[in-house]
Amino acid sequence: MLILDEFLLYNATEEEQQLLLKVMERRVERTTTIVCPQYDTEGWIERFGESAVSIHSGGSQTPIYSRLLQNI
Repeated sequence: MLILDEFLLYNATEEEQQLLLKVMERRVERTTTIVCPQYDTEGWIERFGESAVSIHSGGSQTPIYSRLLQNI
């Protein structure tokens, strides 16, 4: 079990977002992850920033926050 307490208390850098995305994608549907944010999910976008993108194998780009929300 992984507990992310005080999630996004501070803005996440692009490197931190990429790392978090890798961790979450490895855990999805396999094990428990508890996220305890201080903000509604609408506030997450502001904390992540819309500039950080994840590049898919097909070359398309998606904001990291969008991919993280899909895994939570």
